[in-house]
Amino acid sequence: MRRECGTWILLAALGVPIAHGQGTGERNEAAPAQDAEPSGVEKITLRVTGILAGGIVTIDRGTADGLREGDRVTLRPLAGKPRPGRVSRVDERSAEVRLEGPGGVIPVGTRGFAQLPAERFATPVAVGPATPQVDETLPEHAPWEYTDDGFEEGMPLLRSIDGVRPQDRAPIVTGRVFSMGDLRLTSDDGRKDGFLRLGTELHYENPAERGGQLYFIGEVNHRMTEVNGQVDESVSIGRLDRLSYSVGGTRFEPSRHEFGRFLHDGVPEFGILDGYEWNQRLEGGHRFGTSVGFLPEPTPKMSTGDDFAVSGFYQWASDERERLTATGAYQKSWHNGDADRDLFVFKLDYWEPEDWDFHATTWVDWYTEGDVGKGAGPELTSVYASSTRRFANGNGLLFTYTHDRLPSVDRYEFPVLDPLLLATERDDRLAGDGWAWVRNDRRLFARSGAWVDQEDFGGDLELGVEQLDVWIDGNRTELSVFGSRGQFSTLLGLRTIYGVQRNLLHWSVSYEYFQSNQIGFTDDNDDLDHHRLLGNLDLTRHSGWNLSLRGGLERWSDEFAGVAGFYLQRSF
Repeated sequence: MRRECGTWILLAALGVPIAHGQGTGERNEAAPAQDAEPSGVEKITLRVTGILAGGIVTIDRGTADGLREGDRVTLRPLAGKPRPGRVSRVDERSAEVRLEGPGGVIPVGTRGFAQLPAERFATPVAVGPATPQVDETLPEHAPWEYTDDGFEEGMPLLRSIDGVRPQDRAPIVTGRVFSMGDLRLTSDDGRKDGFLRLGTELHYENPAERGGQLYFIGEVNHRMTEVNGQVDESVSIGRLDRLSYSVGGTRFEPSRHEFGRFLHDGVPEFGILDGYEWNQRLEGGHRFGTSVGFLPEPTPKMSTGDDFAVSGFYQWASDERERLTATGAYQKSWHNGDADRDLFVFKLDYWEPEDWDFHATTWVDWYTEGDVGKGAGPELTSVYASSTRRFANGNGLLFTYTHDRLPSVDRYEFPVLDPLLLATERDDRLAGDGWAWVRNDRRLFARSGAWVDQEDFGGDLELGVEQLDVWIDGNRTELSVFGSRGQFSTLLGLRTIYGVQRNLLHWSVSYEYFQSNQIGFTDDNDDLDHHRLLGNLDLTRHSGWNLSLRGGLERWSDEFAGVAGFYLQRSF
């Protein structure tokens, strides 16, 4: 059944003329810093280079890129929703991110970004002593004849010097080449699973001497599965993640246009688009924009052409620093020509480096009587909300709430489910984290949460301590105990992590043990012991090389498994 709700709203948004009036330009993730007005937010891109125990991943950015402990990071896997996290440890060229909320394993190579205060990237200004020391032996001189006409305190020192426009700069190519692989062996029928990926990411500034930006991200994947007594599976797939050209979005041109395959810039929650997007920044930090094109399927092949979509959004900002923003967006999609999904996205963001910050994103689907497993009207499909308080002494608090329901859509993104399950399926979770430094070298932390779905409810708790400089300087030791309880299972375990940082070399070893009790199973199969030993090594160089090696052993009941992997990257 064709759904018409929201169509008039979208047509009105698409009918907005493209303005070329005066505005304050936008800082985008690829534009040179001197192109943009200081809006208060700096966006840096990053990649996952390793997976550690306890829901922690390593990334290829560090203090040299402006990151600090406690910074908010958003990872965007190819399939599924964005996954938020917080920086828990940071070195010069790498960092560890503790993931927040429920979700599966984030694969190595996953891209993401962090939004940081622009003040961190400001050039420091040398300040002299409060009372100048005058050398009385210096000879007197005639009064200065030149005065700074029109200069007042607080004005930029280089106010009269015009910036170099993007189209006047020399073309430059930057990017990275990367390769990664994993191999997993199990004692279950001698099963082997592995993959190998090779790809590149390029950014070409001002290729046509018109100030534009050309992007390319592509890779080749090879996967294999071998099981004794069965037919082996092996497949190689080439994938194009991004090929686009953008122009504008600077202080000289507040309108931004992008063509090709790319992740939505205005509302990334709408996913990857094969088409066109236009965003406009207004004075005061407000923005609005539209997009039109096809939505590639979130599969390894990223096939396109079946799902057509149009969207529009408006972002209100409290000021140009964008400390408080509120966004409303709407996307209408068609599957093979038939109306499919009416999706509304609402976002609220408030951040203050030395105070509470708050982030919330809400997905709302609007259904009609013809949608399987749903009633007519709006339904809250997904919510992610978090609030963090970071104190000057390094202590902090974090609260998160998530809500998820499967939408009823024709798009090849979710499996075909029973109508009853679509009508009742849900998952809600409320969690709180806290950490406090009781000494300069010792930190206590606690994490707890409660969850409920259509069939079960339960909770979890983790208590731990982090100790610095055990035995040798530059190391970190973490010890924690954790447990969870649900209607059908109970889990208790412990985890220890030991890591050492030496200049641009970081390595860590972790051991995790837990026992789970399954209610309703026979006595010889209701208690399961699980041991996991993991090792990780990260080596970075100022020349742009990054190497991450990982390996591990697992044992559960009478089964064994071993895993080994690598990530190699060269940035230029």
